[in-house]
Amino acid sequence: MPKVQYTDAKGLHQVTGTGLTFARADGTASSAAVTVNGRSGIITSESISVSAGATSQIDVTNSLVTADSIVIANICDATYNENGSEGILNCQVDAVSAGSFVINLTNDGADNVSSKVVKVAYLVLS
Repeated sequence: MPKVQYTDAKGLHQVTGTGLTFARADGTASSAAVTVNGRSGIITSESISVSAGATSQIDVTNSLVTADSIVIANICDATYNENGSEGILNCQVDAVSAGSFVINLTNDGADNVSSKVVKVAYLVLS
């Protein structure tokens, strides 16, 4: 049975056993878009500001994504809210189609998120 783990240095990777491999690709968004052609990785946003109740999105191009893919994403670096006085960002995947998906960063808090960089981990299952 394969054993996988996540580390900052390697991302999601197999530690022992056989059967699972994930091609990792990291990227940094520019103009709210990024290309990452891996099964997993970290997407770093550009500096974003999100008003309370609003959404910022990142358009992701990924050649491994099909219309039937399941894409999972999660904020993995919450330094945007170090002092606890900024909004509460939640991450959702939307508009999965052949070659792309959208990451929505919605501020569900009462305060604004101002000029922050957010890191989002993603995993593509086909």
